[in-house]
Amino acid sequence: MEEADLRRLLSLMATSDDQAGKDLFALSESVLKRFFFRLCRCPFLSDDLVQDTYLKLWTYRKKFTGSGSARGYVFTIALNEWRQRHARNKRHENAMTEYRNNWQGDLGRSPIGPVESDESIRRINEAISSLPAGQKEVLVLHRFERICCREIANMLDISAKTVESRLRLAIEKLTAKLSVVEERS
Repeated sequence: MEEADLRRLLSLMATSDDQAGKDLFALSESVLKRFFFRLCRCPFLSDDLVQDTYLKLWTYRKKFTGSGSARGYVFTIALNEWRQRHARNKRHENAMTEYRNNWQGDLGRSPIGPVESDESIRRINEAISSLPAGQKEVLVLHRFERICCREIANMLDISAKTVESRLRLAIEKLTAKLSVVEERS
């Protein structure tokens, strides 16, 4: 997602340009799906969250002023959608955990048979899923979506030092969890 393209499309959407909305969706759908999947580990929920994000982008299309980062604007709305959905589904956490675990097992299988790299990916995904929400958000935005700490701080309305601290804690926890798994193997 190029900043200039996003900025242009968001500006056109502000004028109720339907084609700009369709183009924005085409440009960023796969990036947002990947982002949501890394947060929730559920492909169906990821698809729903992408749709909800675009509904919000369209609903609030006139609020984009163009003064900040267009990419940050899109990801802020996406992150808020995930947080709202996460909060609504908190009471169903046990059912979702079971569902995620079932899907995760299916996604880790190789048609050739179990492969060590598939097992490593599964362990990493489990470790990321077990992180506290704030650390998981920062880790996914920084490491997978390649958003800088300053921009994440603006998106989350926290200081850059807090972002760095959450990122450090997330990496420490992942390292500890994955090294314990390695010792058991």
